Amino acid sequence: MNKKGFTLIEIIAVIALLGIIIVIAVPAIASMRQTALEKEVEAQINSIESAAVYYSQDTGVTGNITVQTLLQSGYLDPTYEFGNNECNEQVGCLVRPTDNVLLNNKTVQITKTNNKTKAEYQD
Repeated sequence: MNKKGFTLIEIIAVIALLGIIIVIAVPAIASMRQTALEKEVEAQINSIESAAVYYSQDTGVTGNITVQTLLQSGYLDPTYEFGNNECNEQVGCLVRPTDNVLLNNKTVQITKTNNKTKAEYQD
């Protein structure tokens, strides 16, 4: 008799192999996701600082300004629009992706030296 199919040993071996692959893949994927979020935060900070430089060059303002000011002036786009549960402000909110901290009240220090404008995000 010639029966076709898998033996119990073959099925157990495949399941064990799949289990090993899952054990290896899940932490790697989680690590990649965390790295991507951290890079997104770095990019967000760079955007805030660039927007502050443009704001200062356009308005002549130096010193401390808030992210809220940049949002209201249209130099930054909000990540959450008005009406979201976390955001009750008309202009929207900017939220850090790693921990969902609201950034609207964070400040940026703008300095001008030798006709060069520099912005530094204050967390």
